[in-house]
Amino acid sequence: MLLSVKDIRKTFRSESALEPRIVLDGVDLDLEKGEAISILGPSGSGKSTLMNIIGALDKPDRGEVIFNGQSLSSKTEAELTSFRNREIGFVFQMHHLLPQCSVFENVLIPAVPVKDNEFKRSRMTFAEDLLKTTGLWEHKDQKPGVLSGGECQRVALVRAMINQPKLILADEPTGSLDEDNALSMITLLLDLNKQFEISLIVVTHSQEIGRKMEKQYNLRNGKLNLKT
Repeated sequence: MLLSVKDIRKTFRSESALEPRIVLDGVDLDLEKGEAISILGPSGSGKSTLMNIIGALDKPDRGEVIFNGQSLSSKTEAELTSFRNREIGFVFQMHHLLPQCSVFENVLIPAVPVKDNEFKRSRMTFAEDLLKTTGLWEHKDQKPGVLSGGECQRVALVRAMINQPKLILADEPTGSLDEDNALSMITLLLDLNKQFEISLIVVTHSQEIGRKMEKQYNLRNGKLNLKT
C-alpha cells in the first residue's frame, strides 16, 4: 500500500460563525502503487483540503496520513519539505510556471534544492526524455508567455514528474482548459501513470474525466465514499 489516509478530520473557523465548519469528517482512503483514482464533489466540499493534507501542505486536526509505511506526523518540517519535493508531484488548475524562465528551466525547478550533482545531471536527461514524450521538446527554450494554455499545463505536468515522485496530486488540472485540451491532458496523465507506475489522484468537477480513473470517489458533507 502506497498511501493510507485514516480518520482525517479538518475544521475551519471564521469570525462570522459561532461554531467551526467541519470540512473533512473521518475520511479514509487507501491507494496502491500505480493506482489512478478521481475525487469528485461540489465546490467547497473539501477536495483541495484533502489533497493538501495528503501532500503535506496542511495538517489535519485528527487522523493520520501514512505514506510508504511512514506516518507524515512523525516527520520534521525539513523532512516534510524533502518529502513534498521528492515523493509528491503537484499539478494545479493554474500552471504556476515562472514567466522569466524557459520551459526547460521551469521543468528543472524541483531539482534545484537537491545537492546531489549526479542526480541533477540525471534530471536534465530525464527532462529531455519527458519533453520529447509529451511533444514539448521544440518549445524547450521558449517562455511560458508564448505557449498555449494546454502546452503550459503539459509543462507543469512534466515539472511535477521531474523527480520521479511516487504520487501525482492533480487538483482540477483541466479546469482552465477547453474540452479538447482537457481530454488530452487527462490522457497524458494516464499514459505517464501507466508508463512509470506513478500513483495518481485527480480532483475534478467533470464526471467524464472522473470515469476515466480506475476508481471514483465522492466527497460530500465531509465524507468520502467510493462510487459503485
